[in-house]
Amino acid sequence: MTPKEAVYEVQEGEGHTVALKADGTVWTWGANGNGQLGDGTYADKSQPVQILSGTTITQISTLSNHTLALDKDGYVWAWGLNNYGQLGTGTVSNRNTPARVLDSDGNPLKNIVRIAAGSGYSVALDENMQVWIWGQGYGRTAIKLTNFNNVFDISSKYALFNNGEVKDLANGSPVPDVGGIRHIKQCHRN
Repeated sequence: MTPKEAVYEVQEGEGHTVALKADGTVWTWGANGNGQLGDGTYADKSQPVQILSGTTITQISTLSNHTLALDKDGYVWAWGLNNYGQLGTGTVSNRNTPARVLDSDGNPLKNIVRIAAGSGYSVALDENMQVWIWGQGYGRTAIKLTNFNNVFDISSKYALFNNGEVKDLANGSPVPDVGGIRHIKQCHRN
């Protein structure tokens, strides 16, 4: 990857970096002790390596030592640390290659439009404005949060409803009015 190539999004985890290029390719580099680079090894890399070759990705999300990627067909891919089931693969084994996230029936989670990696868990929003969650406190595969309907956007901690209301994903409690917000973005502070 050269500096002249268009990079659409860059996210930093705990010692590793994930970049999504405008052409839908994913590149990773940095620490790799938990497989968080997704390149099939556990070796650290100082130069970017491409992963998910042949799959067009539209969004990435990383936090700590696991990463999610959303492909153009609405499937979610996950790799890295999996101590709480945050990869949604049905196990708690780390993965050094991307795998599709599964729903509670063991089928690939599909029709997803937004993803967010949390601390020990992961979140997705589907095309029907329903929220899915997996990992710490939720299980090893994705489950639908039945009390989160008509959701417009998500972060790893909050859901923004179509009516403008924001609720905490962990307990469903409303967040004080934030003045007409229409998009939420997870921010990290190191």
